[in-house]
Amino acid sequence: MPIFLDCDPGIDDAFAIMVLLGIKRLTLLGISTVGGNVPLELTSLNARRVLELCGRGEIPVAGGRPGPLQKTLVSAEEVHGRDGLGNISLPEPAAPEAKGGGISLLVDKILSVPRAILLATAPLTNVAVALAEHPEIRSHIQRIVWMGGSTSFGNVTPAAEYNAWADPEAARQVIRSGVPFVMVGLNVTHQVALDRATLAHYRALGNRVAATAAQMLDFYVTFHEQVAGTDRSPIHDAVAAVAAVYPASLRTAACAVDVETTGELTEGATVVDLRGLVAPERPIEVGMDVDAEFHLEVMRDALASFA
Repeated sequence: MPIFLDCDPGIDDAFAIMVLLGIKRLTLLGISTVGGNVPLELTSLNARRVLELCGRGEIPVAGGRPGPLQKTLVSAEEVHGRDGLGNISLPEPAAPEAKGGGISLLVDKILSVPRAILLATAPLTNVAVALAEHPEIRSHIQRIVWMGGSTSFGNVTPAAEYNAWADPEAARQVIRSGVPFVMVGLNVTHQVALDRATLAHYRALGNRVAATAAQMLDFYVTFHEQVAGTDRSPIHDAVAAVAAVYPASLRTAACAVDVETTGELTEGATVVDLRGLVAPERPIEVGMDVDAEFHLEVMRDALASFA
């Protein structure tokens, strides 16, 4: 199963990379990064740091767009730490960035296989640019699986999830592109939560990757304790990663979806027609429910697979 990842590591993106690398049924073609949770220079560095930690430094990584199509980037260091990885100070990677930039890497790797899954766990800036400038990749994308949006509530505003809010114009362009699209929003990712007992189990697995994951996620759990009063922390991007590999674990509904780009109170909101009032030309598969126990088992087994 060939998968290309576009991301903005970020703790949950980094954890998603670890999970993907621990699943044996897929091939990770490459990683493009975008400015998002932290600035571009850190997202690219963090992706390479995680790959090296996992012994997979040969997988190419390149940075794409530093910020949104129209608005100014607003990053989220308060959630992910100054370095984007919970301030755990992973070593510098030996492998350099791939030449040519993230958009070129995305396009080249997608075109290198007949059909690929494009997994996006970040603002959709890179994906929007790639689809607009290289329409030939559309027929090579089996589906885009995006961690973003929500059917109900936001996490950066009451109405908007971060990845949609950070670049709503890009999200609108990709959702309207006609490429098969699966939205894994907050309404789904909040059904799968890690807590301190989960982190203790990861440490007990006895390998460096799992121990590093627990150390990194400790910052994330602490943040949720402070803002939500609970150590149950949704691990958004890893949920989308597992759903991309095991689509039967996600129950979806085909809906009309669009993204608000100008609303004073609703910028970045994903407007989902759950009642079927609009007959879309190309419906979006919107995640509704997820097999949380299965997702947690896949994440645990993926970490356990490392020596």
